[in-house]
Order: sequence, then C-alpha cells, then structure tokens
Amino acid sequence: DGPLPATSIYDHHHMSTEQRYAENIHNFLQTNADDPACKDFLRDLKTHLLQRLTDGTALHTDDEPTDEDIARVRICSNRLYRQKVLRINYTTYDMR
Repeated sequence: DGPLPATSIYDHHHMSTEQRYAENIHNFLQTNADDPACKDFLRDLKTHLLQRLTDGTALHTDDEPTDEDIARVRICSNRLYRQKVLRINYTTYDMR
C-alpha cells in the first residue's frame, strides 16, 4: 500500500480502491456477533447501498425498504474490503 495521492478539496472523501484485504461478510458477522454495531449490519448496509446506488430514487426518504428491495441488492462474492486510510474533507469553524 502506498500513500493516497493528493485529494481535491472539492471531493467529500477519498479512499483507496485496493482489494488486498478482503473479508467474507458472513464470516465477519459471525466473528462479531456480540458486537452491537453488527446488529442489523447487513440489512443496514444493503439499505445504504440501495439508496446511494439509485441516487435515492429507489426509496422515498421516509420509506424503509421491503424485504424484496433488500433481496435485490447483491454484494459481489459477499466481500468487504478493509482500508487503512480514508480522507474526509470538512470545514471547521473553530476560532480558538
């Protein structure tokens, strides 16, 4: 892994597209079954993806997706990829 290249200040975030550190989603959830952050993780992830990949047009903002909606979201090879660096650009007004 090399360092991330410089990021435009107009980009909200930047992260690597490296796919070296893959983890099976189901193994991840089983390993972390006692972690409260993993409660409804897969459903929440698919809801998030459904809203982002369709520019929010698949669901109304107040609507919860149906089980059928969630079933339509497929994650290739059921993999998550760990990333070591994520850059987020934000404005702060701390005047100290």
